[in-house]
Amino acid sequence: MSLNQEHTRQLRLHFDGAATEGHKLPASALVQALERFQRVVHLIAMAEEGREVLQIARVTKEIERRFPLICSIPEDGGFALPITIGGETDQLFDENECQKIVKTTCKVISAVNSGDAKQLGSIVPDSFYRRSILQALENMQPAKHSCLIINIEDYYQEKLLHGSSALEKIKQLLPPPAQQSFYC
Repeated sequence: MSLNQEHTRQLRLHFDGAATEGHKLPASALVQALERFQRVVHLIAMAEEGREVLQIARVTKEIERRFPLICSIPEDGGFALPITIGGETDQLFDENECQKIVKTTCKVISAVNSGDAKQLGSIVPDSFYRRSILQALENMQPAKHSCLIINIEDYYQEKLLHGSSALEKIKQLLPPPAQQSFYC
């Protein structure tokens, strides 16, 4: 595989703020962001494949194996972590499928960043998946008191999601929880 092909599958989690001084980052922030972003990618892959969910989206072992986040050495600039979607050493690796999921992930993140509910709905028509993706993106964000923000960038360091406004945009797009009615 050529170097350019790998770049089409690469994104960056770019942590910034006082806590990243000296090119350092609290482990809890890194783990939280990676786990939640991995969930975003898995949910998008499941939605793309048309997998049906009833109450909770349980990620299958097959999806986990086909679309892992592979981390590279952090880069300068706060704490920028390059991530490649898809592990080439797995037997289930499919370059085209991984590129498709990366493209959809970028579209979803850009729609969230712009606060465009209509665009997000056209990319992820299933409301359960859309809500679950938004919740994972929301849970990915560090607490305000942590002095951290996370930007999601493409390989060329173009921001897809601005960490400084991410929570506000996500909350605008998240529908209120369904009202439950109880019958006596």
